[in-house]
Amino acid sequence: MQLTWRDTVMNETGFEIYEGSNYWATVPSPNITAFTISGLEPNSYHCFKVRAINSAGSSPFSDWACVTTPPRWYASFWNNTTLTGLAVHTRYEPAVFFDWTSGAPHPDVYADYFTSRWTRSSEFHGGTYRFEVYHDDGVRLWIDDQLYIDKWDQAAETSSIDVSLTAGPHTVKVEHLELNGGASLKLSWQALAD
Repeated sequence: MQLTWRDTVMNETGFEIYEGSNYWATVPSPNITAFTISGLEPNSYHCFKVRAINSAGSSPFSDWACVTTPPRWYASFWNNTTLTGLAVHTRYEPAVFFDWTSGAPHPDVYADYFTSRWTRSSEFHGGTYRFEVYHDDGVRLWIDDQLYIDKWDQAAETSSIDVSLTAGPHTVKVEHLELNGGASLKLSWQALAD
């Protein structure tokens, strides 16, 4: 996340950044008006304020800048075809849109005979949505713990399903199976006109 502010003090030696009442960071340079904040949990709410500092003290705080971080996918990878045991790698991703060709998704993950699971909670308006997933090899698509697509032992193809959802948060989960050769996984959805 990029935090920006206006520099209205001319004799600062730097800036202090706070999240709520907690100190976050010091920008040790004058005339800087931006700072990149990383490491925030996905889908979480944060409020920041900034003040100029120098050897005599500090200025009043800026107005609050509040943001909800975007939801991200939580991905887990296994070096087996059963999604069992401890995951060998986990990470957050902004989207499920990968073409690993003949490579591995991470150095700790095999290039062939691996599985992955991607989970995310997303807000939906009430209505019908078309979920589409391109997969090489197998895939399962779950929404709120209900299995909608089950093509686990399938070669490369695109699978889709129309699902009626109520307004509010829903958990989407995709499980992927890579046997050998190319490996791809690309998920998207769109609201359909009622």
